[in-house]
Amino acid sequence: MKITGKLTLSFDITVAWKRSSVWGACPTAEATATLYEGNVPRRRDTGMGHASGCGYDKRSAAVNKALYDLPLLQTLLLWRGFRHTSPWSEFPLYGLSKSEYGWRLTAGGAGMGTIERIFEANGFREVCNSTRDGMYEFYHFERVMPSSFLKLI
Repeated sequence: MKITGKLTLSFDITVAWKRSSVWGACPTAEATATLYEGNVPRRRDTGMGHASGCGYDKRSAAVNKALYDLPLLQTLLLWRGFRHTSPWSEFPLYGLSKSEYGWRLTAGGAGMGTIERIFEANGFREVCNSTRDGMYEFYHFERVMPSSFLKLI
C-alpha cells in the first residue's frame, strides 16, 4: 500500500476522578491511540483502566492499565526505532521492562511523569497543555512516524 501522507501516531489519555467512600478519589483512565495517514485515521485503539486503594500513585496505575493492551502501543514497544533508554543513560527508562520480543510498559504506580518521560524519549511531544482541573485530566501526545512503523501494523 502506498503512503499518501505523513504518518502521525497520537495518544489521547483522559483521567476522570470519582470519590469513593473507602479509598478517596479514584481514577478511571481512557486511552486512545490513533495512527493517521495525512488527516485520515488508519487505525484506532482504545483501552480503559481503573485504580483504587492507597499507598501508590493511582493515576499512573489507571493510565498504565488503559495503555497496556493497546495494539498500537504494543507495536511501538516492539518497533526497532523504540528508545528504551534516555539520551543521558544506557539503562532502561523507569517504567519499562524487557520482554521476550521487545519492551513492556510497567509504569503503574510509578507516577504520571514516568509515562510522560517514556513518550518524550521516543519523540512524542505534548501537543496541547494538559488539562488538569482536579477531577478531570487530559493528555495528548503525538509524533510523526517513519514508514517503517507502518510495516508492523
